[in-house]
Amino acid sequence: AAYDAAMAQLSSLENGQMPQQIAQLESAVNQAEANFKNAKENFERMKELLEKGAISQQQFEGVELQFNVAKEQYESAKTQLTLTQEKTAPESIAAAKAQVKQTEAMLEAAKSALDNCLITSPIDGTVGGINAPIGQLASPGVPIATVGNLNSVEIEINVTEDRINGLEVGQEAEVTVDSVGDSVLKGKIISISPFKDPMTQVYPVKILLPNEDGLLKSGMFARVKLMVALHTNAVTIPEDAVVSYDGKSIVYTVKEGLAKANEVITGPASMGKIVIKEGLNPDEEVIIEGQEIVNDKIKVRVEGRGDTL
Repeated sequence: AAYDAAMAQLSSLENGQMPQQIAQLESAVNQAEANFKNAKENFERMKELLEKGAISQQQFEGVELQFNVAKEQYESAKTQLTLTQEKTAPESIAAAKAQVKQTEAMLEAAKSALDNCLITSPIDGTVGGINAPIGQLASPGVPIATVGNLNSVEIEINVTEDRINGLEVGQEAEVTVDSVGDSVLKGKIISISPFKDPMTQVYPVKILLPNEDGLLKSGMFARVKLMVALHTNAVTIPEDAVVSYDGKSIVYTVKEGLAKANEVITGPASMGKIVIKEGLNPDEEVIIEGQEIVNDKIKVRVEGRGDTL
């Protein structure tokens, strides 16, 4: 309003409309006086609250600034009216231009202050907590509020070394959360860490779970069921039957009473069993005890037979 009034005053003076301008200046003085009185009353009231400790110094300084601005506008308006009434048109025009610049600067400062008072979240979500009360000064690196988008939630699980290679990103997961009932929720694996946690010796895996109804909350406990990669007609043997020599995986089989060393390529392992991708055929007899001490083509005696491969 002050900026618009200053512009109107300058336009009237430059167009030589002195009587009209005087009337407008009188109106501006009256308005500025009313604004000043209101600002003064507010200033005195807030000063008492500051002395009682009811408001912060920062809040009081804001009111004090408004009071000083209103006072300055009032004095400026009275001065402008006097100059115009004395018909000192050149001086009046110069003063009006100065008033326009001053109110323009004040307007920009007010806009900037208003923008700085408004803090917006970079995401849509729900406020989970306010960490800074009104009147407290903000500190770098200290969050003012916590905002979370719970339209979907992430579940982090830990997977052991013998099962991690049986999982893949995008794989479906079945999740149950006791807090929301017995329903089985469907999620998907969104990340599988390639690095083992040095403390727990497991691999972190993240699962994304839809939460449109908002029933799932941060910190809830969940049970996750995952299907480890299925190998149709795969050859599986006890994991201990695989021995390593010179960086190669070897499995010993028995043929016509002799031990035979078979170089194999292994797959995922689980529950003490390991998948053999290449190097063994179904129905071959595998040595599962004493394999650490046998060698290729030595005579062996089979003392017992277990399951077929």
